[in-house]
Amino acid sequence: MKSKLTILVMSACVIASILCSTLFSVVQVGREEIERRVVGCSVQVVSSTDAGAVAGSGVVFKLKDGKTYILTAGHVVENAIEVKTDWVKDKEGEEKEVKKRVFNDVWVVIERVKDDITTAEVRLRCKIVFYKQVEEEGGHDVAVLEPYEGDMLPYGARPLPSDRKVYAGQPVYHVGSLEGMLTNSVTFGVVSAPVRMYKNASFIQLSTPARPGSSGGGIFVVEDDGKCYYAGMLTRGSGETINLAVPLFRIRQALKEANLEKILDEAQ
Repeated sequence: MKSKLTILVMSACVIASILCSTLFSVVQVGREEIERRVVGCSVQVVSSTDAGAVAGSGVVFKLKDGKTYILTAGHVVENAIEVKTDWVKDKEGEEKEVKKRVFNDVWVVIERVKDDITTAEVRLRCKIVFYKQVEEEGGHDVAVLEPYEGDMLPYGARPLPSDRKVYAGQPVYHVGSLEGMLTNSVTFGVVSAPVRMYKNASFIQLSTPARPGSSGGGIFVVEDDGKCYYAGMLTRGSGETINLAVPLFRIRQALKEANLEKILDEAQ
């Protein structure tokens, strides 16, 4: 009986130590850090067509050259892509049918709050500058938006440095437009597994709760320096405590195809 009790006490101490360690990391994150680097750089993404609207989430990046970009999931904006047919003449003068993709503009939504009241929702028009299909179709499920008026988005995310890796048990925030309506809802959890293979692709598994409308929303890990770093985007999951995010290295691979690595390299 004594040995069993000893084991129980030791187990309780270990669990308490882990919880205290996690809570300590969270406490070290200042209010301004959360407001600017987690919530402030997160937006709702709305893609509207005649067939209806799709709502997702996105993260803003501010570059040293003054440009502003937004990263989101490819499947959030895929209904804004049309395939059109053109007829062109070849060298012999014969007309051939050529299909090309046309990217329609989408919107991001910014909430304005004053005196604890939501006073407005500002819709900011954006063009799609890059799109990659979902993993089942050979892509990374990543899209890049460029707002026509980037100055209206004052805060940008801080990417996780390439020499740092996420780890199991690491505290992590997620910001998403839950159910497509609850804009910039913050949820909290831990990294359940830094590497989880799904559809022959690498993901980060999270305990952070999410709902439909979270796709494209950022995951922000808490480092020992008390700062929050963008480590990927949520794209799949159960909506409760088993969710998957595209890791930063895969996002970088996608951006490299369009020579847009500067979004991560020059973010400030």
